[in-house]
Amino acid sequence: MTRWITVSERIAIWGLAAGVLVTAAGFLQAVPWWIEVFAHFHWQYALGSALLTVFFLFRRHARAAVIAGLVLLLNLYPVADAHFAGSPGAVAAARLGGQLKLMSFNLWYRNSKYGAVKDYIIRSEADLVFLTEVTNPWLDALSSLETIYPYRFHTADKGLFEGHRSGIMVLSNRPLIEPRAYFDPTSGHAFAQVVRVDDDNAPWTLFGVHLQKPLFEEAALQERQLSELGRVVRETEGPIAIAGDFNATPYSPKFRAFVSATGVNRAAGGFNASWPSLVRPLGIPIDHVLTGRGMRARTTIGSHIGSDHRPMHTVIEWDG
Repeated sequence: MTRWITVSERIAIWGLAAGVLVTAAGFLQAVPWWIEVFAHFHWQYALGSALLTVFFLFRRHARAAVIAGLVLLLNLYPVADAHFAGSPGAVAAARLGGQLKLMSFNLWYRNSKYGAVKDYIIRSEADLVFLTEVTNPWLDALSSLETIYPYRFHTADKGLFEGHRSGIMVLSNRPLIEPRAYFDPTSGHAFAQVVRVDDDNAPWTLFGVHLQKPLFEEAALQERQLSELGRVVRETEGPIAIAGDFNATPYSPKFRAFVSATGVNRAAGGFNASWPSLVRPLGIPIDHVLTGRGMRARTTIGSHIGSDHRPMHTVIEWDG
């Protein structure tokens, strides 16, 4: 028994040392991608340091317990600031001008639950649906939704990914005006769609987003895509909503810089971890809805329906 306690204490000490290092790495900025990637897991570091704090208190290791508690607080700060601090965009308007439901979902090119997803979209009663990783089988499966969503805009990647040609698509029960798409010049990946939504003669702009991953050579592509997206957002007039798979958490320095530069607000609604879909309490929020210029949003997470992401359900409101 004594030997087991000694081993467990050593493991806990090494775990605390690792927690200090990854927490510090998570707060660094302007660093290589393999360091910046630690910024996406503050919630997991907080959970781990909470367990270590309890362990060290139980073992009466006061100094280690204090250090673990400080690590816990350091990691809770960006989580609370991103998800629960609120923002001007979440404040209700004095006079409501309009409201709609938006569903955004990374279908996952390996997902074959075509009927379940189609039924799920119908039950959502969303006014607009933005989808990513839309392959040809998904196009065929969702074609019968034309009676509900007579307006659609699909953009396919210019290249193949693991033998599949994927893409992004918006479905709408409201007219879509001036649709355009943006491709990465290196990978040919369609990382954004921009459409004007004709809503009772008060149009606003929807940006549908699917950025590349922040890993290896794709990290530089993601940074370039965020920069280009930011430029387009700043040049767009009127109310805006941005939805989709950013492949970045709200703790990422690049994501925070994008939000600051564009003046948008992340939708209210709490933590909303969307990936991986099967471990939601331990997952990370990489799918987002952002609004600005008179629009506000509140998001909830949907069910697991075959994808490695969970769908995002958002109610968007704007001033009258």
